[in-house]
Amino acid sequence: MSNLNKMIKIKDNEYDFSSIAELLLNNSILKIAEESFYITEIEFYFYSNNHSNCSIHKSEYQLFSNTWYVHTKGRGGLDITFGNKDKKEFGGILIRGIKSVTTNQYIDGPTNVLKHILKILDLERKELQPLLLGINTSIIKIIKNDNKDNFLFQGPRIGLVQEHNEYLVSPYRYIIDATTNHKFKEKSNVYCYSMKLNENQKSCIEDEFSYKLDTAKYIASLDKKNSRNKMIINFLES
Repeated sequence: MSNLNKMIKIKDNEYDFSSIAELLLNNSILKIAEESFYITEIEFYFYSNNHSNCSIHKSEYQLFSNTWYVHTKGRGGLDITFGNKDKKEFGGILIRGIKSVTTNQYIDGPTNVLKHILKILDLERKELQPLLLGINTSIIKIIKNDNKDNFLFQGPRIGLVQEHNEYLVSPYRYIIDATTNHKFKEKSNVYCYSMKLNENQKSCIEDEFSYKLDTAKYIASLDKKNSRNKMIINFLES
């Protein structure tokens, strides 16, 4: 797989992770032991001199690209890394959702994803990291898959500390498979953000979501006392 750090783009003076998201969500399979999964949802966390204060753990593993980082903080999660040690850039792609290729079962939420992986491998969390050297290991790997061409939906990340975070509502969350069967969080946010970011593809977005949402009514429903909601409203109304 290509060096993920080198796939980062700058668009309108902001970081654009769409090329990496396209590779992972539409052109890859996550292989865990003998079981195969589509990656359905990811969030990007990146720190550099020009992109600071962005809620990344800054683990030593996140200084490297194309490997894995098992979260040691919080309730647990698994990152695909895309850092650069020479440039002191930390990069982590949090896997928020997967879908079984054989059963179509969705596993949603980073903690549930990690628990499912550990169950398959019959391991404890502390036992997993030492076994993950490089992106393709004997127990977890990313393999090429060119059979999908799904629309990439974007929205703000979930569960971030709100204070002093200038990237609080940046569209660094990417999702495919936005059908009614996929019960991912903050679906309305993702819908409205994708409409705003891709106004020329409105009909495609509505078809993929299988329902229509009135953005103005959604904005009116948000609690404007919440600082994150204020930023979301400012984005959607700009």
